[in-house]
Amino acid sequence: MDLIFQLLFMGATSAIPELVLITDENYSFPAERDAVVAVSYHLDWFKSDSECKFTGLMVPFVRDWTVEVDNNYSKTTIPAEPDVTAGHAFIINKKSCPGKEPEFVFRVDETSWVNGKAKPGAIKWAARQTMLDFRSLREDQRPKWLNQVMERIDRVAATDKTAKDFLAFQSKGLEQMQAASAKQ
Repeated sequence: MDLIFQLLFMGATSAIPELVLITDENYSFPAERDAVVAVSYHLDWFKSDSECKFTGLMVPFVRDWTVEVDNNYSKTTIPAEPDVTAGHAFIINKKSCPGKEPEFVFRVDETSWVNGKAKPGAIKWAARQTMLDFRSLREDQRPKWLNQVMERIDRVAATDKTAKDFLAFQSKGLEQMQAASAKQ
């Protein structure tokens, strides 16, 4: 996917690779796989950016890769299940602070279930999630679902304003990063 290569090319890393964010409301998992849910987070009140909002999308993903589980006595290989929703990706791409222009960020997290289908449910209000700065992750740490999720957002954007707005801000943020990188 073009986005991933652009992020890697930029090579920028955040000063804070892990950021614990708190949900602003309850978010139900979408029933359909080709769906997105807008999500919003904030920092703890005592943090310097506590008035800022971090927004993005929650998107279902499938596990299209095998998983090896080592239980100290034997290894088990769990085959890919490309027809089963395996979890939900969270991609935060906008940081909005009062009195400032929105800032492009790229943070990721997930809920997933290795031994079974994604359970119906939700992320509850005031839940804490550790969002990782994608650009600071080594290749072996990057989520395996990222390509399919970005492709899903792209497909959904054809008919969904939330996904379309997400991609528009993403594109603008990448252009700004490239312009800033070219000046250096």
